[in-house]
Amino acid sequence: MRARVLVVAALLLVAGCGGQANPGATTDAAETTDATTVETTTGPANPWQSEQLTVAVRTGEYTDPEYVAAVRRATAYWNDHAAASAYDVELSFERNASNPDVVVEYTSRLQVCGGETSTGTFYSCTDTYDSGETEPGTSTVELAGGYTANATERIATRAFARLLSVPDGDEPADFPELSNPANRDPWPEPGPVVVSVDQTAASRNVTPLVEQAVAYWERDGVTKNYTADFRVAPNASNPDVVVRFEPNVTSCGVESGTSILGCAPVFGVHDRTYEQETIEIETGYTGESTLETLKHEFGHLHGRLHGQAPMPLMNATSDATRLPIPDARTVAYPWRTTNVSVAVEGEPTEFEQEQVDAALGYFESGAEGFFAAETPSFARTQNASAADIVITVSDDGSACGDGYGGGSCGSVRGYSTDADDALEYYTEAEITTANADEDSVAWHVGYWLAYAFGAQDGEFPEPLDGQNDDRDGRWWE
Repeated sequence: MRARVLVVAALLLVAGCGGQANPGATTDAAETTDATTVETTTGPANPWQSEQLTVAVRTGEYTDPEYVAAVRRATAYWNDHAAASAYDVELSFERNASNPDVVVEYTSRLQVCGGETSTGTFYSCTDTYDSGETEPGTSTVELAGGYTANATERIATRAFARLLSVPDGDEPADFPELSNPANRDPWPEPGPVVVSVDQTAASRNVTPLVEQAVAYWERDGVTKNYTADFRVAPNASNPDVVVRFEPNVTSCGVESGTSILGCAPVFGVHDRTYEQETIEIETGYTGESTLETLKHEFGHLHGRLHGQAPMPLMNATSDATRLPIPDARTVAYPWRTTNVSVAVEGEPTEFEQEQVDAALGYFESGAEGFFAAETPSFARTQNASAADIVITVSDDGSACGDGYGGGSCGSVRGYSTDADDALEYYTEAEITTANADEDSVAWHVGYWLAYAFGAQDGEFPEPLDGQNDDRDGRWWE
């Protein structure tokens, strides 16, 4: 009877469902004549009735050449150990043979074999034959894909042992326990898992940090759900994993917010991935903090959850240290947008409004080389509470505070994103003229606009630098 024999993916390698041909010789008593006993020894009949078997491979979704090479090496192994086989055959490997004697087929999940079922996957399922049974067609060897190159070769070697009815004691002695995580990873192709690095948003070369994180998880003794051969190739065109550095990582799964350091997929024991995976890392942190974040996210890639070993690396939170960031007063353009909304408050006269408009237009046109690169564009709004810049024209001499004799005042607000208290960028500005001379409104508004866009002493445009008392002049026309 033709049967299917499996190798089970469990804690131990076990053979399921019988029907395997008797691997030993059988002895039949012959007739006795003239007091002379004659014994005739016969072995299992060759099911294929041929001394040379053509072996083909159908890899399906598994396109890596190592899947084909694993079968080629398995056939070569049993040709070198032909004496162990119950059948006197030679295996001839022909990758795409149209009418093979044996076809090897790869599948992502092998759950049924010879009436047996698995909630996970069998390693292999092989046709076997009773003594005297013949195979008029093609024998099938099914192999589970998704294992490393070495494990795949050994799975194939064990499967051919079943096909050739090799006694258990003659199978390869170094065949591993395939439940070991070192033999399977989430990627269906054998060989290295290629990791590229997208560091467009990073301020420095971060590839060495990625390499250190990968090396950490390759160390012996580090708890992980599987072992894969990760290779960092920063500029790989078709990587398995992309480590992408982002200015802001704002969401990860169901989590969202402004305090996310990184994000990565988590692979369970039976998970498989057929897509390019991405690890996101937020920029702006010290090398030490960035390395810890990379290790943590690669831990997720290795199947580790928050709170699992290795701890404290896999803690859900981390005290990361930001890099010092240039303060707003030291950069060329201290706002994060060039589209700035402006509201004008108070009751300016027509002439005062003309001067406000002129001051804004002066800065939109570049303020005579004041801006090194980016130049703001002002959009007027009636909604002062939503405006980026609020300009108030007042005839109240105390509008800038009690005891103030008149003139103008200004202030900026923004965010500090590093460890010091200085602002790194501005988000709002307020400019107030307090009973200023009507002819000088443009000067006062222009002066505080320059301040709001980063001017320090000696950096104000010439009409506003105070060296030439041009406050009441028509410089803005």
